[in-house]
Amino acid sequence: MTKKSTSSKKIHVWTPKQLSLLGTISDGKLARRLGIQTAAVFLKRSMMGIAPSRPISPVKWTPKNLALLGKYPDAEVARMLKTYRKSVIEKRRSLGIQCYAKTSKFWHTWTEQEVAMLGKKSDSDLSKELGISAMCVTSKRRLLEIPSFSGRKSTNRPRRSLSDWKPQEIALLGTMTDSEVAERLDLSPGTVRLKRLSLGISAFGGHRRSARVWTPDVIARLGKEPAAVIAQDLGISNARVHQKRNQLGILPVSARQGQA
Repeated sequence: MTKKSTSSKKIHVWTPKQLSLLGTISDGKLARRLGIQTAAVFLKRSMMGIAPSRPISPVKWTPKNLALLGKYPDAEVARMLKTYRKSVIEKRRSLGIQCYAKTSKFWHTWTEQEVAMLGKKSDSDLSKELGISAMCVTSKRRLLEIPSFSGRKSTNRPRRSLSDWKPQEIALLGTMTDSEVAERLDLSPGTVRLKRLSLGISAFGGHRRSARVWTPDVIARLGKEPAAVIAQDLGISNARVHQKRNQLGILPVSARQGQA
């Protein structure tokens, strides 16, 4: 089943029956059966932690394959070589090769003082103070299971049913961030987000952020560079890169190499 988004691009909506087929047959065969991109099946299966239908053969560590270690994220190398991420990590460590993240400008070594600041101010404000990306701050905070700054403030705020909203309150949705609406109405951000999503209202600034991310130069990189590399540079998730590439019908790097 597919539905059209506002940009007229088809987005596949997975049914329970289709989800049950993941990992039972090859991604390519399932993609052909559903009429979608193989990359979309691969992404969905990977996100759900489902193993491929065929056991992955041991990778041959040729000089060419070894040269990939440390130059790309382990997960991306694993996808390119059609093997497990764990196998890539073990091989890289056995050769004493530093992981890709530590060679990236987005890598940050946290001090005790910086860790103590997590959750005491917004991730955005802290990232500016430390000179790193907000995603880096958010990832570290979540790894340590530290509540967000807005989450701490809204812990004791009341929740509200989807039907118990006044017209003037609904009018605020999407005109400012969910946290700001929550602050104004004395509700939890989660309650505001749920109501906004139920009405199909886009997040405040969502369209503008998307337009800033997907510039012509970035789109030109989609079929030339690994998704993980682009995601690191833009400070977004790998899933967003895969989604954009699928929407535009652009084959991933590994698929292009396989066709060459």
